[in-house]
Amino acid sequence: MIAQIAVAGSISRATGGKFANGAAYAAFAIAVEAGANTYRDSSTNKFIENNVEHSTETADGNVATPIPDELRAALVKYGRSPDGSRIISHALETD
Repeated sequence: MIAQIAVAGSISRATGGKFANGAAYAAFAIAVEAGANTYRDSSTNKFIENNVEHSTETADGNVATPIPDELRAALVKYGRSPDGSRIISHALETD
């Protein structure tokens, strides 16, 4: 992250601009991306809770158990992609 900011500032300076402007733009872009990923992750987690349930049958009936970490990680990664984010958002809207 710091390297991205330094590179953006250096490129801005090398092309005749101010280092601070390039660095500020890069920091803003990083913050926006982090916010978008947080929103996508919360949407994906809501989708997982509402629609994906790994359960095992017991003598008492169905008992919900957490989904495997690998599956959750794959769904979160898919939810961060443009197509995945769109599909998950659409699925949440139709619930």
